[in-house]
Amino acid sequence: GDQNQSIIDSNANFVGTLNSSVNIAGDRNTSTIVQRNVADASVDISGNDNIASITQRGGNAAINLVGDNHVASLEQDGDGNAIVLSVMGTGNNSELTQNGDFNLIDLLQNGNNNSAAVTQNGNQNFADIDQLGDNNSINLTQNGTYSSTTIVQQ
Repeated sequence: GDQNQSIIDSNANFVGTLNSSVNIAGDRNTSTIVQRNVADASVDISGNDNIASITQRGGNAAINLVGDNHVASLEQDGDGNAIVLSVMGTGNNSELTQNGDFNLIDLLQNGNNNSAAVTQNGNQNFADIDQLGDNNSINLTQNGTYSSTTIVQQ
């Protein structure tokens, strides 16, 4: 594709492993990965005019964007956190944040103009969210330990 940009800034503060991968097919896409400590990140984009950003101080994160005009921002601070984000359609936005340890966010957006803001503060929280169709919006905050949420919007 044309006019794509990928930035990877990895710096382990101690002996550890940082893994990152970016695959882009399309035009005018931007991917940014910033990693500290032990972290794994992957970004896969197939489409045009998408923005993907992962900032990690530990954790595992995967972004898969298919379609056009998506914005995905993931931030992880802690050990054993995981985010899996799968987006299909046009114009979907997601902002996912984890502070603590052993949290999981699994978000599927399949449609157009969906918006998700999910924040986990604490340890061992779980969020499984499916946004199916168009114009869905969610704002979820989990505080504490052992919170579990499953949401399907259609």
